Amino acid sequence: MERLLSGASVRKPAGGVAEVVLTPASNAGDVRFDDSGGRCRISGFADPTRCLRPPLVEGRSSYEEQTQGSAGAPLVSHTLTLALDPHDAAALRNDPTAEAIRNEGAVALVRTESGRRLCVGCSSRFGTEQPLRLLGTDYASGCGLCDRPLTLLRLHSADTAPAAELEEQETQPDTTENRP
Repeated sequence: MERLLSGASVRKPAGGVAEVVLTPASNAGDVRFDDSGGRCRISGFADPTRCLRPPLVEGRSSYEEQTQGSAGAPLVSHTLTLALDPHDAAALRNDPTAEAIRNEGAVALVRTESGRRLCVGCSSRFGTEQPLRLLGTDYASGCGLCDRPLTLLRLHSADTAPAAELEEQETQPDTTENRP
């Protein structure tokens, strides 16, 4: 058993995404929200081997949340941008879990550099009906001597609530998949 997301929930003034776990929406398992919908707890995934922990390029991934609307329920736009080495991104093309995520959408567990732990693509109101969907991929060659090439994966979902804070959990099912 291991923690879903590593690291303590210490808040620090730093931007970016430090770690992400992606799973197909149908694999989200038992997600329980508090009464306000602002915090959640994940008891486990239906199949713990159907999770991806993409190796992120340090300091280049981000999570953005934009809220619009003043009358009625707000519209909250969630955008997760993952920066990967092009070779790591290419390896995901033939991965069955990545294929399921492309087809049905994803739930993402996100740990930001500032220490926030979020559940994105799943909400108390919609469950997994509004998962993150792949918007597109971009390749950037870099333009400087120390500017490395990147593949950016952009995932998006729309909901009526901000991403729920993931409660601290000591042990969780193994979320790594043994792959050749």
